[in-house]
Amino acid sequence: MGSGGTRTRTLASRTHLVVACLLALTLAALAAPRPALADTGGWASHPWPGCLGGTNSGGWDDSGLVYVPCGNPSVIAVYDESAHLVRTIPTGRFVTDAAPTRDGAFLYLAGPAGLTRMARQPTGSYAPDTAWHPDSFQMWGSTWQPQGHYVATDSAGNVYLADGTWTQNIAHTVIKYDPAGHVVTRFGEWANSWGTGTFYWALAGLAVSGDGATVYTV
Repeated sequence: MGSGGTRTRTLASRTHLVVACLLALTLAALAAPRPALADTGGWASHPWPGCLGGTNSGGWDDSGLVYVPCGNPSVIAVYDESAHLVRTIPTGRFVTDAAPTRDGAFLYLAGPAGLTRMARQPTGSYAPDTAWHPDSFQMWGSTWQPQGHYVATDSAGNVYLADGTWTQNIAHTVIKYDPAGHVVTRFGEWANSWGTGTFYWALAGLAVSGDGATVYTV
């Protein structure tokens, strides 16, 4: 191939490297104010001994508690700042990601069964919030039910769902919901491109800045 093709490949490789570095630095900056978690040795492979089929995702609240979903058994593990297991929260279904509100009052669960919410009880346990249901959203001239595998929240209690991540509807987009479950906005669509605002193939992660001004996807 001529020199022009070589330069194109080199530029593309450098561009992808820069994007990857910027994403890593950004996620590190977002995590910086949070208390550091101790390495429990095996943390990366499974959320805790005996947990199988997890996605190693999850979220944290402002008190420093970290919520990690486990596929089998179907529970959410809650860790403190020292990576000690504080409690487990039964979900009754397979969950791929969990995102608490910053005060820990609500816990949003994503997975094949859709987006649901659990509410913290006076005892500190969590129970399904059966009165809460996220609205459907519009895309490509059709109405879609939210099915994403990754979820995040901001400090105002808004909920962000990465849809299309290995789901049946394959609607690669991010939907923002208010605390009541109403659609605020939707952004990003699948495209055969690495351009800003497009999602190449499936979304495999989601992070939101505290003020909700910036959303990061991988």
